[in-house]
Amino acid sequence: MADLSRFLLLGIVAFALALRWWLAGRQIVHLRLRQGFTEAEAHARAYAIARARLEVFAAFLETALILLFTIGGGIAWLSRFWQGRPGLGAILVATVVAAFAVLRGLLRLYQARVLDVRFGLASRAPLRLLAAPLSQGIIAIAVAAAMGEALRWLIDTGWREWWLGAAALWSIVLIVQVWAEPVLSLWFGHRAQPLADSSLRQRLQKLLDRAGLRRAKMYRITSAFPSRRANARLAGAGRWRRIELADTLLKLLAPAEVEAVVAHELGHWHGAHIAWDLALRVLAGFVGFALLAAAMAARTLGNSIGLGPEASPPAFFAAGVALLPLARFFLTPLVAFLHRRFEYAADAFAARAADPRALIAALEKLYSVNATVRSADPIYAGFYASHPEPVPRIRRLEALARQAELHLEPERREHRLHRGRNGEQPRIG
Repeated sequence: MADLSRFLLLGIVAFALALRWWLAGRQIVHLRLRQGFTEAEAHARAYAIARARLEVFAAFLETALILLFTIGGGIAWLSRFWQGRPGLGAILVATVVAAFAVLRGLLRLYQARVLDVRFGLASRAPLRLLAAPLSQGIIAIAVAAAMGEALRWLIDTGWREWWLGAAALWSIVLIVQVWAEPVLSLWFGHRAQPLADSSLRQRLQKLLDRAGLRRAKMYRITSAFPSRRANARLAGAGRWRRIELADTLLKLLAPAEVEAVVAHELGHWHGAHIAWDLALRVLAGFVGFALLAAAMAARTLGNSIGLGPEASPPAFFAAGVALLPLARFFLTPLVAFLHRRFEYAADAFAARAADPRALIAALEKLYSVNATVRSADPIYAGFYASHPEPVPRIRRLEALARQAELHLEPERREHRLHRGRNGEQPRIG
């Protein structure tokens, strides 16, 4: 039975690696075969190809780390080494999380200091700014260690449904993370300042008032890493909710375009997209802990990675954490699909609350400065892309703009007739 479960686990890991390799290969071939590029599009294509190659390299490294901790016996060895010592749950879980955090940190560092610099998306950041990702890793390791000890305590209480308590505790962590996102952003080295342009601030405040979100705050954000990318995002929740506009975005876009981008972000709030995303993550947490409890009861997971029947509960939890990137990968297409729906819904809200033509102009500029390819491989994009592809997204916005103009046309005619009745020369055409 142990050999069978080990073989199944190895097959799942190998299938995930092969799928990631195949998807990246499709993307590279698709981009190479496309013709008729402008200079900007060729630049975006070369950057996308480099990113796909980095994805393949990252897939091999992540797979090697998963195999090292599981089938390779890494967690079993650590469990035996630390057996009987205090804080076993914290040590095992923190070790696994730290290993994956270091891997992700090195890959992000390569992208920020090598890849993005090579393609002109960022200037070379000084090494002192490594304190930002380092602080992120420390917080992640601390939370993982606390969860490991909490899990051990819950199981030691003898509660048969301990996984419900663990999932509830994890849900609290997720909610606090969303709520405290603005504060965490400052800890990670980003600088937030109120908008200095009074006319733009008043314009955006009127938009917030119309959307019923007058208490939301708007900030100009300077990233910890020197970057030429431009973006906007939501942060926080409740009384702490805010819209963060990158300083590069404010320099790039005209006031009407900034208003349209902010309207898009308000569309996410109007559609409760943050709440939906949080609810899905909470649900995934409950499902994940239920599966972990079932694996511990059946000992299937433990036997496949050499833990044996005497393995401690923290060792099983550490094994589940090691397999978490695998589960996250298989959930990627579902999450990406939902996020694309969210983006389309936010676009529709922005088309009603602001000028859709201004949003189209803003997106065109953002696609250019962020080196976004106009057309990716459809299967690759369907699996990974959290935002709609530029071409269908622009077409949908153009249709919304035409609808808005048709609705406004009767009002314009009435306005012209009204001016004529009052002795003013009505405009024609």
